[in-house]
Amino acid sequence: MKIFSRFLLAVTLVISANAFSNEIWHGYTGIDYLYPASSGYYVLVTNALPEYSLCDAGKRFYIPLTHANYDSLVDTLIAAAVSNKEIRINIGSPSEASCAPEINRMFMKI
Repeated sequence: MKIFSRFLLAVTLVISANAFSNEIWHGYTGIDYLYPASSGYYVLVTNALPEYSLCDAGKRFYIPLTHANYDSLVDTLIAAAVSNKEIRINIGSPSEASCAPEINRMFMKI
C-alpha cells in the first residue's frame, strides 16, 4: 500500500506540473498607465509581450469585471503603480494573441 501511495503521489505531481506548464508569465515589469473602463480595468506595462498582446505595442493587458478576484487584482495594480513597484502577470494559456490578454493573477515585487 505504501508503494501505491507513493506512485499515486508521483503521478499527481507530474499531472499538476503539466497542467500549469503552458501558462504564460510576463517577467517583472513596471506600470505605465492604468485605465478603468466600464467592462473592466486595463493596464499598460513598461515591457512589451507582443507575442500575446497586439495593442499598444504589446503592452496592454486587461482584467474583466467578471474576474473572481477583480477587486484584489485592481487594488494590487493601483498599489504597485502608486508605490512604483514592478508586477509580474500571468495570462494563462491563450490559444492566440489578442488586443488585451486577460490577467489571471499577479505578483507585486516588494
